[in-house]
Amino acid sequence: MTDEQKMLSPKTDTVHIGVRKVRKITLFQLSLADQFAFADTIGKALGEFSKWAEEDKGIETVKTADFVLAVTGVVQRNLDDVMKMITDTEPIEGGTFASELSNEQLSEVLTKIWEMNYEATAKNLQDLRVRIQNKMGVVETLEPSRRSLQR
Repeated sequence: MTDEQKMLSPKTDTVHIGVRKVRKITLFQLSLADQFAFADTIGKALGEFSKWAEEDKGIETVKTADFVLAVTGVVQRNLDDVMKMITDTEPIEGGTFASELSNEQLSEVLTKIWEMNYEATAKNLQDLRVRIQNKMGVVETLEPSRRSLQR
């Protein structure tokens, strides 16, 4: 990466995509607006899944396969839009990114989206919550078993 590219976007990473012909693409950090849009998409999908699971199956009986199918549907409906948010690369020959990505490559892209956009922020917000609670004298009163589940 050139110094000029680093100045344009300090948080970039690269991944290799392609099933038959592999190419390297650059992933850029999401803008705040795109982070909100991405989070809304995921949040709506998880809400729909939870509602479906509670109404149709009972949340206790939902299998991993059901969850994977729900996530797959979200990815299928939104992959090209998400990829447009994080890269300036187009799919090959007017196709879709779904036709270029393997499951492993998609997992790597999603992991990098998390690492570049949410991981540090989630930690910082957790730290800020604790600092505010300490300043206000708020003490967590969760039972030990529930506290360990939140970490």
